[in-house]
Amino acid sequence: MLLGFKTELKLNKAQRIALLKHCGVSPHAWNWGEVQLVKIAYWKVLPL
Repeated sequence: MLLGFKTELKLNKAQRIALLKHCGVSPHAWNWGEVQLVKIAYWKVLPL
C-alpha cells in the first residue's frame, strides 16, 4: 500500500528566502480567515 511520497527540494538562496517568507505569512492568513468565518457565522455580519 502506497501511503505517500517524500520530496526533497534543492533550493538556492533566493528560493529559500522566498519559501521562509511564505511560511511565515500562512498562519496569519489562516487566522484572518477564521476570524472572518466567525463574524459571518456568529454575528451574521459580512466582512468589508
